[in-house]
Amino acid sequence: MPIDKMVFSEEEFDAGSAGRIVVDVIPSEQAAEKIEFDKKYTVLLVEDNDEVRTYVRECLESCFNVIEASDGADGFEKAVEKYPDIVVSDIMMPVKDGLTMCREIKEDMRTGHIPVILMTARSMVMQIKEGFLSGADDYIVKPFNMDMLLLRMKNILGSREKLRNLYGKKFSPEALGVEIVSSNDRFTQKFFEVIEANISNPDLNIDMICREVGLSRTNLYRKLKAITDLSPVELIKNKRMEIGAKMLLESDLTVSEVSTYVGFNSHAYFTQCFKSVYGVSPTEFVTKDRIKQQQSDFANH
Repeated sequence: MPIDKMVFSEEEFDAGSAGRIVVDVIPSEQAAEKIEFDKKYTVLLVEDNDEVRTYVRECLESCFNVIEASDGADGFEKAVEKYPDIVVSDIMMPVKDGLTMCREIKEDMRTGHIPVILMTARSMVMQIKEGFLSGADDYIVKPFNMDMLLLRMKNILGSREKLRNLYGKKFSPEALGVEIVSSNDRFTQKFFEVIEANISNPDLNIDMICREVGLSRTNLYRKLKAITDLSPVELIKNKRMEIGAKMLLESDLTVSEVSTYVGFNSHAYFTQCFKSVYGVSPTEFVTKDRIKQQQSDFANH
């Protein structure tokens, strides 16, 4: 095909092609009200239309580190390899569509925590339902305003950040027994199940957990960092402390017996770890709780 414009007549040009991007993406109207993020997250942008992908990437680059993929197969590989904070994907794509890619991301233990926003020109209720059934966290219908996409991304990432911060506070006395993570997160369920099943084993370590959950050490660290901002060692210790604290409050076992039950060979080291998490020794923790209970009983009578 000749590349010189002079060889074509005016009728042979596609006059509408220059405006196609605007059909899919409506530029931001109020640039003055810039949407700001707490930090520069990484987004995986999956879109087969080069023009649309380039335009959306340029809009996102000021707020995000952008990884690009041109179809669902490439998108899934990059999600596993790069561990983005969020995925924004078209649905209708060659090789592998966005729904299939989203389902694979959500069902894979390594990537199931990554939020996915699907964008599509299809707007029927059943088709939107199909997107959510594949595990999508949100859905945006073309044509969409870039501000709308950015705000949805900000809301989802903000919720994940709050969840991550809660993990650091989960092991306070007030939060004993509080479940923070959704029961739908298979990885988190499995991770804590392994710890609880081996709570009395002082040799419980990262390698054992990796074998049980089916992840490499690298992927385990990356996954936990993304979800909790804590290392596996910290989570194992904190879970031991949480179970130990519950046993001290709910059973007649001595501190030494609880210490052994939650996998500590040394009573002194258990006390040291307990104090680092709860701010008081196990004995002081129990005494404070009993005084609190007595005051409550007295107030009720």
